[in-house]
Amino acid sequence: MIQKLKFDKLVRDKNGQRLEKKGAKIILHENLDEKTVQKYYALKIVEEAQEVFEEAEKIFSNNENSKEKLLAELADLYEILDGFCKKYKISSEEITAARAEKSEYRGTFDDSLIINYIIADPDDPQLGYFKDNPKYPEIA
Repeated sequence: MIQKLKFDKLVRDKNGQRLEKKGAKIILHENLDEKTVQKYYALKIVEEAQEVFEEAEKIFSNNENSKEKLLAELADLYEILDGFCKKYKISSEEITAARAEKSEYRGTFDDSLIINYIIADPDDPQLGYFKDNPKYPEIA
């Protein structure tokens, strides 16, 4: 019996060929507007970042996985980021410059600084971004 499996996601170029060689029929989305294509790229970046997270969790909790699986997921993440940059004509030099600028202003992640919470005056205009953002809920 033939099954239809919903993919509805961006895949590497050779994945379609590989599936067809195994006998699958590939049905592509057609005539997608640029905004929709951007959405699929963004979703793929999130998917690959999630897979990096899952592999890292396994390693750091001393479970079965190895550094090689984490490296494979990091390679996937780098690949989709590279594809995104090529598609939207963002050069590695532009990224390097943006990183340097942001590092100068905000620092890097080298010190592994992990903030649990902050205590601040709610009227401080510097805190407006955090105060109005649901990612930073007020705690009692």
